[in-house]
Amino acid sequence: ISGKRVTLSPWRRDDLALLRHWGEDGEVMQFWGERQPLMQEDAFERHAQRGSPFTEYQGSGSFCVRDEHSRPIGHLQYEGGDSRDRRVQIGVFIGEQDARDQGYGTEADII
Repeated sequence: ISGKRVTLSPWRRDDLALLRHWGEDGEVMQFWGERQPLMQEDAFERHAQRGSPFTEYQGSGSFCVRDEHSRPIGHLQYEGGDSRDRRVQIGVFIGEQDARDQGYGTEADII
């Protein structure tokens, strides 16, 4: 899913270290909720399997937010998707410090 500067893509195995880094960054997590790793060491293997929110995007899912250079800069998660009501709850954070306050999160939220 692509916008003008942002692409929402499935998470890749090589993104895991960055996702864990963001999850351990207090500055990032203060806006997300609890300060804890987003993903335990073995979790990517479970999440990457068929039928998980990383691979099946039905009622809930998770995307990597990438900038216009395909660099991973953040995380978008949604849940409670209901096609009848056309509603979903979305959470976005931009983990890369140099990409914050540049409008990437807003664009990820609206595409």
